[in-house]
Amino acid sequence: MLFDNRFADAVPTVTSTEVGYSILNLCDWREFTYWKSTSVAGQTITVDCGSAKTADAIGVAAHNLLGAKVRVECSSDNFAADTTLAMDNTGIASDGVFFVPFTSQSKRYWRVVFSGLSEQCYVGVLALGDVLTFERPIDGDYTPEIIDQTADVNDSQNGHMLGATLGFAQSRSNIAFQYMTDAWFQNSMQAAWDDHLSKGLPVFFAPSYTEQPTDVFLYHVESSSGFDGIYQAGGLRWFGLDLRGVYAPVMTQLVWSMGGGLLTPRRHHAGAGEQSAGLVFGGESLLESYADDTESFNGIGWSSENSLLTGRYALAGAGSQSAALSFGGQTGAYSAVTEEFDGTNWAAANAMLVARDYVAGNGTQTAALVFGGVDGIGYALNSKETEEYDGVSWSAGGSLSTERSGHSAAGTQTAVLCFSGYIPYASPLTLGVEEYNGTAWSASDSIILGRQFASGVGTATDALLMGGWTGLYRDEVEVYDGVAWASDMSLLTARYGPAAAGTTAAAMCCGGRGASDDYLGSTELLTR
Repeated sequence: MLFDNRFADAVPTVTSTEVGYSILNLCDWREFTYWKSTSVAGQTITVDCGSAKTADAIGVAAHNLLGAKVRVECSSDNFAADTTLAMDNTGIASDGVFFVPFTSQSKRYWRVVFSGLSEQCYVGVLALGDVLTFERPIDGDYTPEIIDQTADVNDSQNGHMLGATLGFAQSRSNIAFQYMTDAWFQNSMQAAWDDHLSKGLPVFFAPSYTEQPTDVFLYHVESSSGFDGIYQAGGLRWFGLDLRGVYAPVMTQLVWSMGGGLLTPRRHHAGAGEQSAGLVFGGESLLESYADDTESFNGIGWSSENSLLTGRYALAGAGSQSAALSFGGQTGAYSAVTEEFDGTNWAAANAMLVARDYVAGNGTQTAALVFGGVDGIGYALNSKETEEYDGVSWSAGGSLSTERSGHSAAGTQTAVLCFSGYIPYASPLTLGVEEYNGTAWSASDSIILGRQFASGVGTATDALLMGGWTGLYRDEVEVYDGVAWASDMSLLTARYGPAAAGTTAAAMCCGGRGASDDYLGSTELLTR
């Protein structure tokens, strides 16, 4: 049972607050009052407890965080030199009640970070504190009684049910406990009753989280109920509670799953599109140093498409499955070749200003960006030039602060992140990140693991970095929420030089080279 709340220790601060949706609504235990953000950028809620306070669980209810992620951090110095990760990024897989315990920490400062938002987020109840653990399990069999629910049911024209979506399910539980020690009752349960339950405030309740982690409730004590049948015998306590509230499955952290394999295993190819409508092209395969193969992905498997006009590897891509752009690469020489794909055929377009390979790029077919790479001319043969494509021709943009190659990107032409890669004669596998605003590059928050030949997807405020090479094949994944990078769910197969498409909530990563030194055809899918 969770009713303790660090956010009640002091007034919390938050990244943004929409007018009329006070941050104080988070900690009033009312499901019908909300805090709401002003944008889809990552949101951080921080509280200074005044002194070291403990917490070992988080609960969230009455929210629209489906598909987002949450992590918990704490600190002794307001996150200056000391930042302790209490709970790593955990995906929120439904809009129901969320409850996750973690290893207990004792710190003065606590914060909860929501990332991967798809809309302005709102939260009605947020609790972060110490769980009250009952000394003994519930007496007898326990099954919540569903007393009311709503659902949307879709039928075919012939009356067959095609699907149903549950709106909410309200449940009621009468629970009883026996043989609880008087010391536990006085020190723990009595405080919960006096400070919280007797006031009609709800609690996060998990009857048996270890054995039934999918059962989580936001319960309050029925107004007609008290501590039913409390009495003392031989120093032991018997008592019962009549609970009522909203039931929903607990959210669990999701992992990568396997999709259909590429028809042609390859590395250093380019990708475009979405997880369910992806496109890959070019690369280096066992049979071709400069592959021209193009394949489309429908979320399940791959199909062959018409080939590139010019086969090449270490190129970049942008756009969608039906309107893609390929540019740069290696053909036996540095390439400036640009091609446009219309869903059927590739057609030649105006070349880049600077020929180069191991570039990064992003955007759409009519508003793309390319930057960095190896051009054989610049500092240690690396480039920091940026070029912008308007659907007709390339023009010079603001240069990167530092030359780099084998790097990754996420974003649009006017709001993009450049991360990872190789920087000559410096710390070669850089942690440095740069952000482009459509005119100039500036330093941004560093990644955790320096690497090259990784892949990236997402936006400038919601990005994913996958795989790569450090002298070893890497499976590590990092996620950026607009504030900082954090470790995320690792790939199933360590690889470098893969292609990727999609978003942080629905990503696809395919191909590359694996630890067995093989060209990979495997495809991995992440859906939160």
